[in-house]
Amino acid sequence: MPKSSKPKELVAPSKIAPLKKNKPLKVTTNSYQMEVKNVVCYRYDVKITGKADERNQFLLTGSKGSDRQKQTELAEILSLAMKKENITQLYIYDGASTLHTLSQFNVKKNGASGTIIATIDSTELSPSLRNSYFSKSHGRFDVTVELNSAQPQLHSSDLLNESPEFTSCPVTQMIQIVLCEEAKRNNFLITDGGNEMFDRAGVTQSRGVEDMNGVGAGIKIAMGVEGKSAAHLILNYKKKQFFANTPLTNLYLDWTNIPKFPPRATTVLKHLPSMGSQLSRWGSSHTTEEAFWRSQREKKKAFNFPIEIQHGNPPRCERPHKRFELTKTVGEKAHILSPNKILESFGVKIRPEPLVVDAVTVPIPTIQYKTSCTAPDHSKQEKREVRGPFLEPRTAKDCGVTVGEIGIENLAQTYPGTCVLLAIEKVGISDVWNTVEFSYSRNLPHSNLSLQSLSSFTPFYADYSSSPTHGFLKLQERLCDVVTQQVSFDKSLSRPTIDRSTTINFMLKLNLKSGGLNHKVKPDPLIAHLWGDSSNTLFISYDVCHSSGILYRKGEVCDEPSCVGFGFNGTSHPEAIIGDFHYQLPRTEQVDDEVLKTRANFILTQYATARKKFPDQIVILRDGVSEGQHAMVVNDEFSAIKDGIMTCLKNNKRPKVPALALLIVTKRHANCLFVKDGQGISNVPPLTAIDQGIVRKNGNEVIFVSHCPLQGTAQPIVINMLHNEKVFKTNDELVQLMSVMCCAHQSSTTIASLPEMIYAADEYAKRGADIFQAYK
Repeated sequence: MPKSSKPKELVAPSKIAPLKKNKPLKVTTNSYQMEVKNVVCYRYDVKITGKADERNQFLLTGSKGSDRQKQTELAEILSLAMKKENITQLYIYDGASTLHTLSQFNVKKNGASGTIIATIDSTELSPSLRNSYFSKSHGRFDVTVELNSAQPQLHSSDLLNESPEFTSCPVTQMIQIVLCEEAKRNNFLITDGGNEMFDRAGVTQSRGVEDMNGVGAGIKIAMGVEGKSAAHLILNYKKKQFFANTPLTNLYLDWTNIPKFPPRATTVLKHLPSMGSQLSRWGSSHTTEEAFWRSQREKKKAFNFPIEIQHGNPPRCERPHKRFELTKTVGEKAHILSPNKILESFGVKIRPEPLVVDAVTVPIPTIQYKTSCTAPDHSKQEKREVRGPFLEPRTAKDCGVTVGEIGIENLAQTYPGTCVLLAIEKVGISDVWNTVEFSYSRNLPHSNLSLQSLSSFTPFYADYSSSPTHGFLKLQERLCDVVTQQVSFDKSLSRPTIDRSTTINFMLKLNLKSGGLNHKVKPDPLIAHLWGDSSNTLFISYDVCHSSGILYRKGEVCDEPSCVGFGFNGTSHPEAIIGDFHYQLPRTEQVDDEVLKTRANFILTQYATARKKFPDQIVILRDGVSEGQHAMVVNDEFSAIKDGIMTCLKNNKRPKVPALALLIVTKRHANCLFVKDGQGISNVPPLTAIDQGIVRKNGNEVIFVSHCPLQGTAQPIVINMLHNEKVFKTNDELVQLMSVMCCAHQSSTTIASLPEMIYAADEYAKRGADIFQAYK
């Protein structure tokens, strides 16, 4: 069970030397300077209690007030209380249990000075709210608003001293709420606790689904362009789909077939409550605003706001120039990049122009095959040719092709063997391609015997991508110890003849799954001690996956365990990545201590066995955590990993302890980087890094764009160094390492958007979740 002790504050590691900027590149960001003045604000606690009778009382405010429906109800009740007490001064309410003002309330009634106590009779409520809570009886709401006892006063200038990974951030939370108040009053839809706002005006609607333009707005305390701490607002364009307030039969769903769905196929219906809608019965006259869920028959609730849709086709990725323009347009309309009197009254003003900082482009690594070398070409979006045989080709087993829903004769027409044979010779896998016809059975992926009978082959399972066979195939692969490869007729085999790139992709995976190594990355001499043939560094990465694509709302019982994926370079070759996964309690982001201790011990033992020596340094990479979880990673997870390492060293009587480093590497953030020149706005070049100006004030943070996307805007990775025992001396070493890791992806000929270690851990976690779903 999770520990109940108070979490320790995170101790920032020592700074290391910044990036050398020999030829800096001017980069336009999506960070905006916030000018902060000192304004004294007051924080109040809001308590709203409902009473149907003296025995039936319920508290509305509290931790459950975070959903949009509850926020709408509480805001209405509080507004009625304020009008009843003749309160006309400005106040900002978070829709839950906290309210902020610029001056104390000048009232005194049945309590301390400045405390508001009001009673709202059910007859004063709107019909929808009255029916939600008092449909069968008369009732009332008791409203109490009183100064917070722990910290009644807040100073807006304290914003610069807060950080989500060290202490609580009441001023940041207050400014975040104030930030969207003008947008809310201009009919914007506010979601994600005030971090996202969407424009309801001018929406496009198709079959009951609305596309809304919006922005995500987050506050970050940064190093500052001038070298002084500064508050930045990170503004990022977003486009989401919402169910329209329309009859249910107008939605894109086929409502007439809902009774025919199996229980787990009703994901849309199951999760409508989590999006704010509840359904009563089918019929063209019932709208999503009037909808009502059968499981809550005792409470009729009307929902009067758009509901985010989690299914269907998501909006396409916008090109950099379009994203940049839309961010500015929506930001101005939301009064974030235009005058905002409410925000200014709380002491904050946002400059309308994005910050421009200096960036560094990293030299392109060299990719080495067995007889030649190559490198990515920016003009071709980093695609590179496979030059010569693989670095370590393996003799593949005969490849049997098992066919799903079409006959082997159709496969022969779609899958010309001559093309495959040519590719096998080209890349160095020297064996025959043997097309074997197996009798097709729909239960083939479920049968242990069927796959075990293929142990002399590398089975290719050919089917359509819509067929739910992948999870079962990989489960049998795990149970039967048979390596498989699934191919899709409507994707990789969709062309009349397979092109060279598709064939090469097959061969890359085939050689890798046979235990070979396709290529290696030649590192810069600066990091030769960390990566490459002469290095002696153990890399451990891990990530957590909470479900196999099924959406769960907050508080809902989940019968799937969380799956922790591990990746590490535990073979005789320093660049070959292997890994595994481990299950733990459902919906748990913090990895269990015993899992980490066991895995760390096993990984270090495996490394020492394969390399015939223990590592000089160990670099641990963690994905999937926010800034507020950094302290948990350092104080709990990292401590458990160190315990496992020390146990292994003690068991092997090794007195020397390797130097340790801990990195958080993630793409789950809002930072975007652009190049602005005479031709307009475009993506930054691949392998571009920033370590000043817009990075976090505390600790060591680097923003790094590794790749060039095929479409849309490049999403950088953000690297935070939380622990460093002199493994890294400069940010140049750190960025060079990330660069070679992004080029080390073995089953691709492009630079990946994630380092290979993080990519591996993520894939192992997903694979474990998928296998469990198939097993269940």
